[in-house]
Amino acid sequence: MVIHRTLQCDVRWSNPKKESKFVSRPKPKVIRPVKTQPQKTTWDIDVEVETKGKKARRASRRKAAEEEPSEIGRLRRASVSKVTRERYTSVFKAMEDYARQWRLKMETAAQTDATTASYLEHLYMDGEDTSMGNYVVAALCFHRPELKGNQDLPKTMQALRGWRKLSPPRSRMPIPYEVVALLATRALTQGLEEVALVLLLNFYLYLRPSEYRGLRVRDVVKPVKKGPGAYKWWSFLLHPTEVGIPSKTEQWDESLTLDLPYQRFLGLAIFERMRLRLKGKNEAVFTVTPNEINSFLEQCWEPLGLGPIGKPHLYRLRHGGASHEAANHMRSLTAIQVRGRWQSIKSVKNYEKGSRVAQLFASLDSKVQKECLVAAKRLKQTFLNQR
Repeated sequence: MVIHRTLQCDVRWSNPKKESKFVSRPKPKVIRPVKTQPQKTTWDIDVEVETKGKKARRASRRKAAEEEPSEIGRLRRASVSKVTRERYTSVFKAMEDYARQWRLKMETAAQTDATTASYLEHLYMDGEDTSMGNYVVAALCFHRPELKGNQDLPKTMQALRGWRKLSPPRSRMPIPYEVVALLATRALTQGLEEVALVLLLNFYLYLRPSEYRGLRVRDVVKPVKKGPGAYKWWSFLLHPTEVGIPSKTEQWDESLTLDLPYQRFLGLAIFERMRLRLKGKNEAVFTVTPNEINSFLEQCWEPLGLGPIGKPHLYRLRHGGASHEAANHMRSLTAIQVRGRWQSIKSVKNYEKGSRVAQLFASLDSKVQKECLVAAKRLKQTFLNQR
């Protein structure tokens, strides 16, 4: 016997012996399909765009527009992240202030081009880094999207190319793997489990500084016993469609695995130390903030003797993971590009600095080097409480 719980039947039983054949019966109601929420799939995902009807979407969008009005419209505003949008607004306002101060116009395309080129010259002479010039052009193109490229901004683009030649762009140096192992071990001994795990996860998966914060319990996928290929390893789902927040490059459902031997212990360490079996599927895996992690790095950096390799920054973990695996021939440049989710090989080469890893590690004191090597060798045992 099959019971259909979703069917709602209004059945009234009557005694046929007491009914007269001349009694008129009410017309049967027309049964129309009832709009119900689609049943969840086996992985229990609620996709907002599929479950919400047009009226619901219209109401939520209008409410959001009232709560956070925008002069440029919600769609244009959503083309970049909030942090990037705020930076663009700040940079563009500074250029407008410069134009007013020197009585420069920004009405026509030619006037805007000349003013922007002049502003780049001003920033260069003021000692700004090349990245500031890039931000100025990006902010201009965001606020004035009709102006873009050499055709509309010939003087601006020419000035930017000259700036890059005179002052090549700087890139953050990678952190050697052994140094990351030492930092993670130190965090663990101080009771900062989340900090320790995030340091290793960002290094192994080449994560951007705050991407780990989007991980939910359901996004940490356990290995499948006797499963083929990638099913054998712990995997992590980034930027799932149902959450509605894409990656920096507008990508969704990006999957990364801990597939190399030196990484594989981390999945189980995260599962056990973060007690994921006791959390709800939609709960965040980590609650520690990037500022708290940076604070830890700044506090222990000099005491550990890591000053010779530069200043700490979470982005250096992304550089470090790519550089470590390239220098040790663990992956090809193409595989590193896919794992790092870079759009071109040229971008990978900006991050992959394998030759720098040995140079940076060699700059450390011999005692510090030994501590790093010991920490890296015992990393699995340390995090899995093995002797």
